[in-house]
Formats: sequence, structure tokens, C-alpha cells
Amino acid sequence: MAKQIFANLVNNGLKFNESQSPTVEVSCSNEADRYVFAVKDNGIGIDEKYHSKLFKIFERLDTGRKFEGTGAGLAISKKIAEYFGGRSGWIVRQALGAPSIFQSH
Repeated sequence: MAKQIFANLVNNGLKFNESQSPTVEVSCSNEADRYVFAVKDNGIGIDEKYHSKLFKIFERLDTGRKFEGTGAGLAISKKIAEYFGGRSGWIVRQALGAPSIFQSH
């Protein structure tokens, strides 16, 4: 199941990326009583006003259909993480141009 989560997140990091050098970083840290997995990319980012839609099944922010997809990847990833007792969340970009980070713990 973790494989599916990472496949969805890495795929999104590459798919929603218009950089000349797309970058996706996967990391894991041990924080007190849990492991925190993070996927960070230099993609197009998501405006904070849309964060509430991120984990809803079949919700697409790309209404112009510039990018292919169903809008299911993040919703599926969240359900898998929650099924195994974790939770998923989004960390807002700290500054314009800074990487977006998705965490599951």
C-alpha cells in the first residue's frame, strides 16, 4: 500500500511540473512516536485556497485539462494512509518558489 501512495505522489510531482529540471525528493524522518514520510517537488504548486479540495475524490483543480488525470490520486493516498492509522496533510509553501511538501504520518 505504501508503494501506491508514493507512486501517486511522485507521479503528481512529475506530471504537474513545468520546470526544465523536474525534481521530486522522498524522505522519511523519525519524530517521537511516528515516522513522517515526505514528498517534495518543484512543480507548479497549489494555491492555498484550493487545499480543502486536494483530498476529495475526482476533484480536479486543472479545469482547463492541461494535465491528464482523474483527480483520484491524492484521495486514494489519503484513504490508504488513514486505513493504516496515519494521516495525510499538505504543508503550504513557505515562500514563492519554495517546494510544496506532502506528508503522511
